[in-house]
Amino acid sequence: MFSCRVIFIARLALAKLFRRVDVRDGYVKGAQRAFSVKAIPLFVAGLTVTAVASFMPVANAGNEDRATTNYDRENDGGRSPSWQRAENNAARSSVNGVAIESSNLPVGAQALQGSYDRIRQSSGWVALEDQVDDQTGRIDDLEDLLGELDLKADDFQNGSVVVSDWEALSGGASIVTWKPAISNQVSDFVQTKEGTQSYTRTVQVYERNPSTGEQELVDSFVERRDVDVSETRIVDVANNPGGGQDGWSDWVEDTASGSLNCGSWTPWAGTVDQGTSFTQARSCDVPASRSIYYLVDGVVIDQKSETTVARTIEESQVAVGTKKVYGKWVYAGGFWVEPPAGYTYYQTYGGGWLEGGSCSPIGRKVWTYGLSGGIDFDKLWHCEK
Repeated sequence: MFSCRVIFIARLALAKLFRRVDVRDGYVKGAQRAFSVKAIPLFVAGLTVTAVASFMPVANAGNEDRATTNYDRENDGGRSPSWQRAENNAARSSVNGVAIESSNLPVGAQALQGSYDRIRQSSGWVALEDQVDDQTGRIDDLEDLLGELDLKADDFQNGSVVVSDWEALSGGASIVTWKPAISNQVSDFVQTKEGTQSYTRTVQVYERNPSTGEQELVDSFVERRDVDVSETRIVDVANNPGGGQDGWSDWVEDTASGSLNCGSWTPWAGTVDQGTSFTQARSCDVPASRSIYYLVDGVVIDQKSETTVARTIEESQVAVGTKKVYGKWVYAGGFWVEPPAGYTYYQTYGGGWLEGGSCSPIGRKVWTYGLSGGIDFDKLWHCEK
């Protein structure tokens, strides 16, 4: 009964190990691959226990094929219960002619020792050990293969390398300038430049997973190179942006009122009596400008302009004085019905007069209404110096 249980346990271990494992196209397909590798010790233990169980004596077995020991001879081939102890004082016993060390063991234990010795020396056991060693080696190889496939499944291989275009670096190893410089050149001339121009570009390195196609950026850096530069060009100096005659353009006056640089009007209106018309005058500078253009292959690369005073002009205008001048009222006569034209009503006098009073501006004319001896009497007045 014991051996049956052992065999059953061994078979369970073997069943856990030998799940279906399919190696195809660099992949491992099978349920619980990692668990199968972990079941390797169970497999070896299963083989061992199965082998031991197959050779163990079974209770009440009838015709057991085994070697005869001293124990058998002493007990006429019978069996003693394991609780009955028997002292074996013999120094040595033998199993199939092989000497073994005896000890004071219970009878049942001595029987088990004898069975174990027979199993270890049998050809079946030796063959089984060879098979176990062979299977263990194959399992080790399979485990190595599984590990290798795991690595390959996650392994990234060299992918693409993305490189940008070279771009000139401002302020590189040597700033390249054209000589002679465009300063006061007024006719066509030749420019040259020599030096080192620096260029840079960006490099991005990717790795690719052959299984999924996924790409991963693993490195990014900037490359730089210096290039020797030597170049010449003809600069066309022209008087207009479309090219033309050498040198400056003609002076062009700007007569717009906002562009003139004028002085003040004289005389000042505050110095002329209020209400008096007079003529004012002033001087104005008329600005003028000119330009020069520098072209290479018809394209303007630089431009300069300058201004000057082209001429001075005189301007005049009529103005009215604003200086306030005071005079005196002078009686100019009376009237009975309506005042003459040019006179404005000033005030009503109750017998009073304007004679000698201060007035402004000079030349003003007014009329007043008053009573003289109980009779209405209107008067005319002039403001005179």
